[in-house]
Amino acid sequence: MKKIIMISLWVVFALGLVFVMSFAGRSHAERIAPKPDIKIERQDESLFIKEEDVINLLNDHDKMPTGKQLSLIDVTVLENLLLSHPAVESCNVFMSVGGEVTIRVLQRKTIARMTNASNESYYFDSRGKLMPWSEHHTSPVLFVNGYFVEHYGAMYHQSFDSWSAVSAMRSPIVLDDIWQIAK
Repeated sequence: MKKIIMISLWVVFALGLVFVMSFAGRSHAERIAPKPDIKIERQDESLFIKEEDVINLLNDHDKMPTGKQLSLIDVTVLENLLLSHPAVESCNVFMSVGGEVTIRVLQRKTIARMTNASNESYYFDSRGKLMPWSEHHTSPVLFVNGYFVEHYGAMYHQSFDSWSAVSAMRSPIVLDDIWQIAK
């Protein structure tokens, strides 16, 4: 008899715990997110991305978490959207237990600026990737110009740091030489 009472108490306790936890999880998912806490870490004094740029990017794609239920916020989508910004090297988006959304952005560090024969202007970052020129900020870095024909649009997805190491058989380009000098 004593054994049956103990088993019954454990079953009631387990069911009660499941009930309480489901209620707590449901109420957390229904909470409304406040304005996100946005922190931008810069590796130098350049201001290629600001908090208002992050807010505008999220608003333009209807992904701003402010005023949305926590259950409707997909942090992976937010991270991928922020990574699409040309000045963002990495980012981390997370929600706290209290329902606050935190966005951490690491801005890319420029090491050289180039202007090609077509008068296109762009940067090399510290990882050997090209970064578009900004209308809002100019970084005080090495400036290279001259007659080289490599266009930003054709080369922006390349990483010259790894490209030069694995591509001994390809024909050399001027941007490869510039990267070797600038790094």
